[in-house]
Amino acid sequence: MAESYNVSLPYVQFKSIRKKETNLGSIVIIDICKLYGSYNLTFRNEKSDEIASEISRLFRIYVDNPILGLEVSVQEAQNPIETSQQPRVFDDIEIIEPIYAGQSHASAAYCVSESTNSNQVDFSSELCLAIETPPNNISIEQLWRII
Repeated sequence: MAESYNVSLPYVQFKSIRKKETNLGSIVIIDICKLYGSYNLTFRNEKSDEIASEISRLFRIYVDNPILGLEVSVQEAQNPIETSQQPRVFDDIEIIEPIYAGQSHASAAYCVSESTNSNQVDFSSELCLAIETPPNNISIEQLWRII
């Protein structure tokens, strides 16, 4: 493995930290929990004693006071809701209905009467469909505006 191999492990994955003497010198072993893969991270350094004690100290601090997310502090609201509400303002709007081709409603042209040519079907080039012939003075655009 390369000498500059960097590993970043959250303390929550640690199971134990220990130091061991071998024929190559002292090594530091970090055991990882079974939930996170159950492996051992082992490394050797001239300062293994200092490294093991520093990692153990930081791990103990984490165990005593874990960081489990964002720290939130709840403060009392300074202004009650009643004082921060704005008065309701009504817009001055006038609704005007358009008049299409001399008729107040294009849908009124489809009222049932015997004189309508409801049986005639023509091809509409606007829609590219075969549709019932609309009444006189009513365009397809006016019928779409009903909806």
